[in-house]
Amino acid sequence: MAFAALQGVAQNPALNCGGGRYDNFIFQNVTKADGVIYGYNKTTDFFTTVMYNDTLRFNLFQPQGDVAGQRPLVILMFGGGFVTGQRSDLDTFCIALAQKGYVAATIDYRLVYPSFLNYLTVFGNGGLLYDQVVKSSVDLKAAIRYFKRDAATTNTYKIDTTKIIVGGASAGAIAALQAVYTTSTTENPAATTAYNNNGGFEGNTDLPAPNNLLPAYNSRGTFGVISIAGGIPDTSLMNSGEPPLYISHGSADEVVPYNFGQVANMGFTTPLFLYGGNSLNERAQNVGIASQLLTVPGGNHESPGTEPYISQIIQQMPAFFAPLVCRGSLPVTLSTFTIQLNNCAPLLHWKTASEANSSHFAIELSNDGTTYNTVSMVKSNNSVTGGSYSYQLPYQNNNAWLRLKMIDKDEKYTYSPVQRFTSCKGVVRTWPNPVRQTANISGLQKGMVVKLLNNQGILLLQQTALGNVLQLPMQRYASGIYMVQVINQQGRVTSTTPLVKQ
Repeated sequence: MAFAALQGVAQNPALNCGGGRYDNFIFQNVTKADGVIYGYNKTTDFFTTVMYNDTLRFNLFQPQGDVAGQRPLVILMFGGGFVTGQRSDLDTFCIALAQKGYVAATIDYRLVYPSFLNYLTVFGNGGLLYDQVVKSSVDLKAAIRYFKRDAATTNTYKIDTTKIIVGGASAGAIAALQAVYTTSTTENPAATTAYNNNGGFEGNTDLPAPNNLLPAYNSRGTFGVISIAGGIPDTSLMNSGEPPLYISHGSADEVVPYNFGQVANMGFTTPLFLYGGNSLNERAQNVGIASQLLTVPGGNHESPGTEPYISQIIQQMPAFFAPLVCRGSLPVTLSTFTIQLNNCAPLLHWKTASEANSSHFAIELSNDGTTYNTVSMVKSNNSVTGGSYSYQLPYQNNNAWLRLKMIDKDEKYTYSPVQRFTSCKGVVRTWPNPVRQTANISGLQKGMVVKLLNNQGILLLQQTALGNVLQLPMQRYASGIYMVQVINQQGRVTSTTPLVKQ
C-alpha cells in the first residue's frame, strides 16, 4: 500500500509536548538512517523444506534539530500479502511522522519464500498461514527489543520506550495486531504450534553474540497500535487495559474483511479467517480500549492508501495518539458519532462514555476530505459518565466530510472519526413536510420550474429556480393537501410530491 509524501511547515521545535508537537508539522527537515540491521533469522521453503538466511533491517527517521531528550517511537510494517513489499514503501509516512516530532521506523520482516509452489503450499494451509503471521510478529518484537536495548545503552535515538507505537498496512497490520494483543502462546490455540516452532512468545529473531537482544530485553509494554486494512483472528484477544488502537479500513475490502470473513491472497480464498477494522473498533469500544476508526465508504483493500484518505490518516492518527503520549488519557472517550439526513441537512449525533476536563466540541467540515474548517461549536457536559449530543447543521449543497474536534480545558484535543455526508444535490426534496409557513424545494437546477397545485390539480403558484433551492410561501394557503410538481428545462415533469399544509 503506497502512502503519499507530505511536506511540513517550519516552526520552532517544541520540547517533549506542547506547541502542537505530535499533532502538527513542526519540523521541516528529517534525518534518515537507512538499512540498520536489527536481527537475523531464517525463511523456509515449505515445499522443499530448505531454509534460507534472512537479514532484517530498518529505516529510521528523526526530526532534524530536535532537542527533546525522549521521543515516542512509531514502528511500521509494510503491506503486500506476506508475499511482496519492502520497508521503503512506508518511508514517506515515516517522514510525515518525524516532521510531527516522532521517531519513526519502517522495518523488514520475513515474507513467504518466493516460489510459486511454496505460495500454493502456504496459502492453502491454515497452519502455515498462522506460522507466517507469527514469524512476522516476532520479527516486529525483535525490532522493539533492539530499540529498548539502544535506549538502555547508547541512547542513539533518544526514545521513550514506554511510548512505542507499532502498526502497519495490510499484512503489516495483521502482524502488528498479533504481536500486541496476543499476550501468551496459548491465548489463541490456533497459533500455539506456530509460536512453538518459532522460538516461543518472543520468537528467535536476534542479533549474534555479543550483541544478543534475548533474553535481556522483551517486547512487552507496547503503547499503541495502528491497523490500516488489517485484522485479527479473534477479537477476544483484545481486553480492557490493553493499548489504544487507530484503524482505517475500506467497507468493501475484498482481501481482509471489514467485519469478519476469509482472507483472500494470491488470487484465491485462504483458510485464514480474520476480524477486520469495524469488528476491531466494536471490540475496543466494548472493552474500554481507546480507539478511532476511519472507514472508507465502499472502499476496497487499497482505498485507505489513496487520497483523500491517506492524508486523513496522517492527520488523524498522530492527533489521536498525541494526548495519550503527552498526558496518558484522552479528554473525551467517544462512543458513537453518526450523521443522518434531515431535510437535506446533516444532523449530527454523538455520545461519549466519559469526559474528563472537557471544554467543548468543534464541528469541522471539509469539502475535499483534507482541509477542515470549524462551522460550529457545542459546549461539553464535562461529565465523568459521558453525555449525548445532537446538532443540526444548515442545508449543505455539496458532499462533505464532517468530524468532531474534542477540546479539553487546557486546549489539548483529539479528533473523532470522519463521517462522509452526501447532500441532496441532484435529488429533488420538499421539506419540511408537513409545513406551516415556508416549504423548501432542494436539489434543483437553474431554469427548472416548480408548480404548486391544489388537490384538484389547479395551478396556484409557479416559480422558476435560480439555484439549487427554491422557497414556496405556504402561509397564505388553507390547511390541506397540495402537490409540488417539478419540470425540467426540457419541459418534462421529473417529480410530483404531496405537500401537507398544517
